[in-house]
Amino acid sequence: MFSEGDTLNRKELHQKVEQSRENLMNTLLFNFVEPGIKPFQGHADEVHVLFSFTERWYIWPWPIIEFADKNFNTWWQENRDLSRMSYGVVLKWSNFRGRKESLDFTARMGYHEVFGFDYSVPYLNKKETLGLGTGAFFGRTREVPVINRDDKQQYYKEDTYVMEAVSAYLSLFYRKHIYNTHTFLLSYDLKNFKDTLLKINPSFSVGGKTRLQYIGLSYRYKSDHRDFKAYPLQGHYFDLELTKKGIGLLENGGLNAFYVLSTFRKFFQLNDRFYYAFGLNAKFSVDGNQPYYMQRAV
Repeated sequence: MFSEGDTLNRKELHQKVEQSRENLMNTLLFNFVEPGIKPFQGHADEVHVLFSFTERWYIWPWPIIEFADKNFNTWWQENRDLSRMSYGVVLKWSNFRGRKESLDFTARMGYHEVFGFDYSVPYLNKKETLGLGTGAFFGRTREVPVINRDDKQQYYKEDTYVMEAVSAYLSLFYRKHIYNTHTFLLSYDLKNFKDTLLKINPSFSVGGKTRLQYIGLSYRYKSDHRDFKAYPLQGHYFDLELTKKGIGLLENGGLNAFYVLSTFRKFFQLNDRFYYAFGLNAKFSVDGNQPYYMQRAV
């Protein structure tokens, strides 16, 4: 925003210092960032700009306690069956190795099992324009939505696992400017289904396959001008994502899914104490061989 030797009037200086404070807060590395402007060796026309930081705690374990039922009341009133619970922990490590890298581990056991990790390196080059991310997951579940009847999802469950999934991805980030990010993602998915799911709904998978593996490609553009990402009060946010699942490789059963997602958010200050925000979500999906298990609401 500014550098040593710049010549600015008082208003421009305060604006740039405040913008720099917001940018530092949006790294999500600090709880507080306090700027200070002091005269340099008694010269009224020269100043030092100093920032004081209060760092966050970077390692957070998040417990997982979930119910296979819609909510706790349903579980309590209908069965109180502990075998229908999922439990575990998500370990989030921000600023891993002190370089703003992030490392997350997930271990969820019980009714719905998930084990995996995410790791991202935001800066690969000296210009800090390139970053890299990777991750892998294994999951399995005893209950899945299998078909819609009367506009309601119908679930199928067994004592054994009815669906297993393995996924992995590699992503590349490109950020030429501080507010705009381009992400390119290559993914791999492997799905195994109980044949009962296809007997109930032949469209649950594609090509009558109980085993699918496919490659996915995705591109995402993000423009983030919010004053504070964790709790925005002013600014705007926009993203656009294009995703293709199934590119004619591996045993994908003819899978051909392409969709576009977009999000827009706008934040206003109405007066000293009140703020207003609104947002829009949109999704467009082309006709193709898209299995039931991949279909999602907007």
